[in-house]
Amino acid sequence: MLTVQDITLHSDIAGLPKDSLVNICIDLEIPSEGYTGELVDRIWSKISGSCAQKVALSPYKNRLLCGRTSVTWYRLSEQGALNGSKDRIISACSFNPFNTMNIPEKTTLTSVPVIIGASQGEVETQYYLRFMFKSGVSKSYYANDVVLMPITSVVTVFVDELHNLIEVRTEHRAAAKVAHAFAQAIGKQILLEPIQVLAPFGGAVEEIATKLNGYLIESLSKPEKLFDEFTKEQANSLVNIMSALDEYFQNEDVDKLRTDLSEARYSFGSEFGAPFTALVLSGLDKMNIGVSGRDLRGHPLYDALKPYLQHQGGYIEFDCNEDLLSSKYKIRVGLKTNSIEFLTPATENVLNFVRENVIL
Repeated sequence: MLTVQDITLHSDIAGLPKDSLVNICIDLEIPSEGYTGELVDRIWSKISGSCAQKVALSPYKNRLLCGRTSVTWYRLSEQGALNGSKDRIISACSFNPFNTMNIPEKTTLTSVPVIIGASQGEVETQYYLRFMFKSGVSKSYYANDVVLMPITSVVTVFVDELHNLIEVRTEHRAAAKVAHAFAQAIGKQILLEPIQVLAPFGGAVEEIATKLNGYLIESLSKPEKLFDEFTKEQANSLVNIMSALDEYFQNEDVDKLRTDLSEARYSFGSEFGAPFTALVLSGLDKMNIGVSGRDLRGHPLYDALKPYLQHQGGYIEFDCNEDLLSSKYKIRVGLKTNSIEFLTPATENVLNFVRENVIL
């Protein structure tokens, strides 16, 4: 049966940190100097198609199918629908992907994802599938000639039969297509339901930060809309109010401040009964609030504005133990994309940590 190392491709090795690439070169007794791309090419030339691939990549198997990726989760509507799915996948393929890698010819590859290999996970009820598909076409010019070259993508799907869950590791626009290909591969007429990442937390990304024992370092929000149309006159009135406040702090003329505020409020009519902060934010389309090196929660400005904002996602930083050391990871949680993007290259350990605390 194939291992994670066996279903690793040239592009996966390119995602490893440079210090790991240097160590692999040293272990393989090949030159370890040069740029990252040079190291990757040397390693692949040495191990590709040989038993050395499994041995050389073994210490890094928890990083090979992860990296800097977006993750979208799906749950099958029918409980227990994944039981025996490995056997159904083998029957549906023209080869056994758990025993053999099968890269299709370039001319036969289409935009429909196909399975090229698979590997058992850490436990019997978990496994990995690798899908390949044509994701675009690049264009280059040579004098008056146009050269078209297909762009291919390889996507990893992690399957957890016990929890009726699949994890698609790719950018969110391609995730649904790969999930659909998986459903067809297992031969089940069932509904794959995308798991709404923020829904169990009331749409509050800060609650996910709490579950991960991390920090909310940036909030992506949409202000509450108090008006169907925010007029130019209303916007000017808000500017006049803020200018009046600035002027008061300079000359402390209370009477002038009172006059300026009274004149500005009339353009809003009855709407001025809303909090002034909400009126200011209502003129905006988006708002990003971020801090460095601390938690955004408890920050006076964020706490003041939060009641008038609709969460659209945010950035979280948290710690996770990796090889007996605590490492920092940064993720982006998106409401519209319904995914979690790892801005710090992920490992199987940190993916499992997020999965257990946020999804299961």
